[in-house]
Amino acid sequence: MHRDNSLELVKDKLKQLKRELKQWRVEVYNKEVNQKKKLLEELGFLDKCDDDGMLHEELQLKRIHVLKDLNMLNEKEILVAKQKVRIEWLKKGDTNSRYYYSKIKWKMMNNGIKGLYIEGE
Repeated sequence: MHRDNSLELVKDKLKQLKRELKQWRVEVYNKEVNQKKKLLEELGFLDKCDDDGMLHEELQLKRIHVLKDLNMLNEKEILVAKQKVRIEWLKKGDTNSRYYYSKIKWKMMNNGIKGLYIEGE
């Protein structure tokens, strides 16, 4: 009887932990989304200054930092997406299924070169 009670206690604690982790993840995700919006707005302002010819050295450095921060957030999003795909793959198994081939196709499509920028064009 004592063993069943302790297992129930552990089970309840794990459920509570799961709820708290989900809540924490939502808070972190919302923070990242808001940070990305702020960076994109700032980049838009800096690009407008550049178009108007008013981007002095200090703003150029700020633009570089904004682009670096945006790049880091994008890399983080890519890593999270890869982890989610890997988890799904592990759940579904490594079989020759439609799921398996759809993920390979998706990966090939997203790894391609979509275009080149040469001197801003």
